Amino acid sequence: MKTFVFVCNHERTISWNFIAKKIKILNKNINIIAIVYDEMASKLVDSNVYNDVIYLNKNDFVKNNPVFLNDLDFIKIKKKDRKLRFDSNESAIIFLKNIANLIEFKFNNLDKIVFFGEISWAIEELLFLYSKKRSFDYFTIITTR
Repeated sequence: MKTFVFVCNHERTISWNFIAKKIKILNKNINIIAIVYDEMASKLVDSNVYNDVIYLNKNDFVKNNPVFLNDLDFIKIKKKDRKLRFDSNESAIIFLKNIANLIEFKFNNLDKIVFFGEISWAIEELLFLYSKKRSFDYFTIITTR
């Protein structure tokens, strides 16, 4: 079964809700998942529209090492994201590794995934790099990225 994953943030969650609802009406054989990583988006996501809503936050921990990135990748991703604020670089890197672990845990058993989102923030970039590693499509509405 094909899976569509909508990467939700506070700016586009309402649009993703609408698009996901239309897709569900047109094709019930598509699994639709929302990934939510900011507090405002978690209030806006319509969980009734999606087959699953995955909340990525500081409280999620999975005990394994992400295989699709190395330590240098996490440092580069952290430096690009001005909204990723932690007490130290080390705690930010640990957070990003936990998110990468959770991404692998949630999606490794799926074969056909199409991601929709941006690549503006660290978590979006982790999802993009994961999709690239697994040869999945990642469509962004921002063509310059």
